[in-house]
This record gives sequence, C-alpha cells and structure tokens, in this order.
Amino acid sequence: MGSLVPDLNSFSALCLNQIQRETFINDVDFHQEIESTNTQAALLCKQKSTEPPTLILTERQTKGRGRGRNQWWAQAGCLTFSVIVDASNFTRPEHLPLISLSTGWAIADLLEDYSPTQVVQLKWPNDVYMGTRKICGILTEMPSPDRVIVGIGLNVNNSFHTAPDQLKERATSLFDQVGDEYPLTTILIDLLKQLEQTWTRLAHNDLSFIERWSHRCLLTGRTITHEMGDQQTIGLCQGIDKSGALLLRTEHKVERLIGGTIVAF
Repeated sequence: MGSLVPDLNSFSALCLNQIQRETFINDVDFHQEIESTNTQAALLCKQKSTEPPTLILTERQTKGRGRGRNQWWAQAGCLTFSVIVDASNFTRPEHLPLISLSTGWAIADLLEDYSPTQVVQLKWPNDVYMGTRKICGILTEMPSPDRVIVGIGLNVNNSFHTAPDQLKERATSLFDQVGDEYPLTTILIDLLKQLEQTWTRLAHNDLSFIERWSHRCLLTGRTITHEMGDQQTIGLCQGIDKSGALLLRTEHKVERLIGGTIVAF
C-alpha cells in the first residue's frame, strides 16, 4: 500500500492546534469554506467573548473583498485569513494607518526568505508584488474603536495559469514563481511570527520599517493616477514620507496622500 500524501492546502485539527501553540494567536475560528474572513471577523468583533488576537482562517474564500469594489480571486492553495487585533496595543493614533504598511513589509520580507532570487516590492498602500505581478493583498478595517481587522490573501500554491484572462498577466503565486509547493500551515505560522514582531515594534514606536518599505516601493519614479472619491490626481510618485503618506509631485506641488486608491501606474 502506498503512503498517504498530506494535503498541503488543508488545515487538520493538528495543524490548527500547532498554529495556536506556536504563535501569538489566542483563538482560531476555522471554516473550510466562507464568503469572507474579514466579514466573519467583523461579526466576531461584535461578540464580547472574542478575545484578540483571534485568527479567522479558511481553506476556500468565495467572496473575498479588497479595497473599494475590488474582489479577491482565490482557489485551492491560496492562503486567506484575517486577524483581529486589539487597537489599544497601538497607543498612538498615528500608528493605526501604519498597520497596513507594516503588514505589507512583513509579508514582503518573508516572501524574500522563501524566494531569494525574486524581487519583492510593495504597492502603496496594501499590495505585495513579486516581479511585476501581484502576489498578496491586504485589507485593514476598523469596525470599532478598540478592534482592528487585518485581512490577508497570499497566493501560495494556486497557479494563475488557470485564472481568468484578465488576471493571468497581473497576478502570480509562489508556486508560479518558484515551482515548489509549500504546506500552508508552515507559511501561516512563519507569517504570524513575522507579523507579531512587526506589530510589536510598531506599538513601541519603532518606525524603522518605513525606510525599508521605501526601498521596496513599486511606484517610486512612476507616473500614477490617484483617486479619492470623485477626484483624480496624476503625478510622479516620490515614495512615502516618515508617516507613511504617499508623495506625489504634480504640476504645482508635492501632495501627501493618506487615503484613496491608485488606479493607474
């Protein structure tokens, strides 16, 4: 009889126990299939029994959300999860907008460990790119003053050779880039450890990651189009400043952008 080959893309009870045992996660809310881990996290935030940090994890997300109207296309092998964080850990209000940036930097740093020959860059404010294609999206939400939800969709073992045509040239995965498959449990544990370190430094006002983030900025030197509500601004990106705002040189001045979406670059 042949030996059983473990499913690298599934989470057994042993895997869930390992995640909770080896990381800072207090509780795991696991679903084999769910519409959106961020939506589930928002529901849990309304329950007084929820004690952060709580991990919402799924093997298949059917209606993943991105910024604005964007949706996240996910199939087997995509690591999709959300973490509920206690906002009071970040004692300075100016730290809260930096959670998304620090999360992206932590993910990029980890991906470089797994694929040292690949160039990993960050697209302000919440996307991670490997080469010229998006490999990870981040959605940070604050459903209440005392809770922050960080949602992450990381393409690991899912291949974009079978993706919709409009995505094939814009997205990628670790498998597509490296050619190897990885146990999602291992990737998740490594990433949660990286996030704990990064968020702890941010909570202690260590903003050294911002300079390193700047070195990975995908948009620096590019002409980009920024959209905020009905207003569009076109200019030359000059990176980010010490507070994480995107710097955009327009015809008349350098503008600091702290919200909105990059719609062309």
